[in-house]
Amino acid sequence: MVAANFALFDQLLAGLTAGTMKWEDAYEKGFSNKCPPLYFVGYEMAKAIDRAYGPARIGAYFQEHPAAFFRDYVVLSRRHPGAISAKFSAQTERAILSSG
Repeated sequence: MVAANFALFDQLLAGLTAGTMKWEDAYEKGFSNKCPPLYFVGYEMAKAIDRAYGPARIGAYFQEHPAAFFRDYVVLSRRHPGAISAKFSAQTERAILSSG
């Protein structure tokens, strides 16, 4: 299920980037149901970063651009693939690493 949630993130980001999806539609698919799949993407990312860098790193994200959280996860997934439960697609990783 975790991999499916990450795949959904990939799909939604691709649709938003290509202009074939509106933010409202992406939100509905990712966050508006009882068990929102994109919430669990963030939860898995936070667990992996916490294990690797400690809780202080999680707290620091509140003072940084949100892209820092995603960039750290991608870097962690590349350096220590066994430390994560799921990966983003190569296309999503490129978009994350080229952001902000």
